[in-house]
Amino acid sequence: MNFLDEEIPAKKIRPNAILKQDNRIVNGRWKMNLNQSRIFLTAMSMIEDGDKEFEAYRIKGSDLKKLLDLKGNSIYEQLRKDVPKLMTTYVSIEHEKGNDKEWFSLVSSARYKNGDLFLKFDNSMKPYLLNLKSKFTQCKLDDAMKFKSMYSLRLFLMLKQFDSTGWRHMPVDELRDSLNLNATKENHLKKDMYKMVNDLKKRVLLPAVAELNKTGFKVELQELKEGRKITAFKFTWANASLLQKPQKVQFNPKDESSERLLNNLKDLKLSDPQIKYIGSMIGTTYTLQELYQFLYGLRLNMKDKKVSPDKVGGYVYAAFKNRYKFTF
Repeated sequence: MNFLDEEIPAKKIRPNAILKQDNRIVNGRWKMNLNQSRIFLTAMSMIEDGDKEFEAYRIKGSDLKKLLDLKGNSIYEQLRKDVPKLMTTYVSIEHEKGNDKEWFSLVSSARYKNGDLFLKFDNSMKPYLLNLKSKFTQCKLDDAMKFKSMYSLRLFLMLKQFDSTGWRHMPVDELRDSLNLNATKENHLKKDMYKMVNDLKKRVLLPAVAELNKTGFKVELQELKEGRKITAFKFTWANASLLQKPQKVQFNPKDESSERLLNNLKDLKLSDPQIKYIGSMIGTTYTLQELYQFLYGLRLNMKDKKVSPDKVGGYVYAAFKNRYKFTF
């Protein structure tokens, strides 16, 4: 069926649909306004587990209006303007190894007609949206659509990436890059936005945190300093799933949270006996939340120390056995 064929059936918007995207997309630089991001996420919610190819998605504007709880008909004019702009929208990601960067288009085809949206993701997005098994972020569609500010939405997604720890430490430069505030040839900004850290906090972070709290995602913001200079921010929030009874490591995971925990430990190059030893600490030495916080601290520490890949497993195991302390 041709993408422009109006017989493409409209996909029903499911507010409880789970959005899954590779962490590199979450942390990448998006060049989208809030409305374009909402369209992008709504189409993403229509991807089914097990999909190997992208479909051409048709979204009824009236359904999107209902999801966003909007009044009046101004949404249709905004959609008419924003849908074609998605054709020129890209994301910039940095690869973990080296300083390589990649830019690619999010959408290969886009159309608006009679209140309906037609959208197809670019094939370069397949590794970042299809059949994700690890290193991805997920949230419900209606949770992501509550926000009135693009910065609130981006911050929400970046924090959801670390739902397993309940906190995230972000250096100022990393935060500015992810929020697309630094002037580059790619984003066409003439100068850096909110270059002073106090302006960044006052104009971007505090309003975003306030909106997250208003929508029920309770977040606390903390400044981290070197001397008198603010070098990073720490975000802390409560994740109800981490307050439940601690889980042991399952080598044949029966649920998604157990699979995520096992994949986290395997990703750190630990052997099965080492994983079993660390797993035995859950509920005795560590709660599940404390374990994830410790793993996060380890990753940051190894990055600073530039631990070679062949020594990662030994370093992590020694850190657990010797109860190293990491505070961020």
